[in-house]
Amino acid sequence: MKHISILTLLLTFLLTYNQVQASPSDKAEQLVKSHEEVTKVVSYENDKHVLVAFRVKQFQKFFKKRIEKDIKKEIEEEFSDKDVLVSTDLKIFIEIERLNRLIEEEDVDEKKIEKQIKKITKLSKEQT
Repeated sequence: MKHISILTLLLTFLLTYNQVQASPSDKAEQLVKSHEEVTKVVSYENDKHVLVAFRVKQFQKFFKKRIEKDIKKEIEEEFSDKDVLVSTDLKIFIEIERLNRLIEEEDVDEKKIEKQIKKITKLSKEQT
């Protein structure tokens, strides 16, 4: 009986205090998710760039630019050493999802990733 309670205590301790360190893109996603207006978030991060796109609740679409500005400021403060792109644009959201899927499914070299990042950056600068 003592062994079971000691084992249970040990497992509880290990599970509670042995947390996995979050990756930087997870950190960016958590920052964005902390805003109640946000419904979905997708991000990509490497040593030079942080790309974040998010969707907002239906009623909050009237305030998208203000929300985007506030979130961009937070992420730029957190990742001051990197180029930051924050967007509420659906096409940017889709492209970052596509980039993440490409990296997960294939062995992609850095040149292809940089090409995709440039494409996403160019898309973000377009006027729609």
